[in-house]
Amino acid sequence: MSVAKSVWTSEAGKFARVENLTAGAQSREGILTEALEWESAWEAADPSFTPATGDTLAVFKTQREGSLTTLRAYQDARSDERAAAGDLRELGEALDDACVAWYLAATAVFPEGTAEGDMIRGTIPTTYSPPPAPPAPPEPPLPPPGP
Repeated sequence: MSVAKSVWTSEAGKFARVENLTAGAQSREGILTEALEWESAWEAADPSFTPATGDTLAVFKTQREGSLTTLRAYQDARSDERAAAGDLRELGEALDDACVAWYLAATAVFPEGTAEGDMIRGTIPTTYSPPPAPPAPPEPPLPPPGP
């Protein structure tokens, strides 16, 4: 594009088409927009212009369109990855639920103080902190002293 700006400075009609074009976008969308704007200006100003050997409008257009295909494949792959991450999260949650259920069942079958119960409680890490035991109910009031 900078070559076209340099070459076309003396041709007002052509220069007007490229004068305000930029090539500094940072996002995929911005880059593709700038590429399409350059392609449109190039095609309108002088489709036979070649800024360098082999750099033709047809080659540029093919590359731009190819980048759209690549971008679409990338976006499809990202979508697939997000779906797989969701599936993995669900499987992880199901596994966690199964492990918690097993631990509860195992500690119910093997009470504390037995070899098995102590081994289960002592070797299997848990992230569960049971809530504190509810406070004991208050003692019933003493009956009033009799006569």
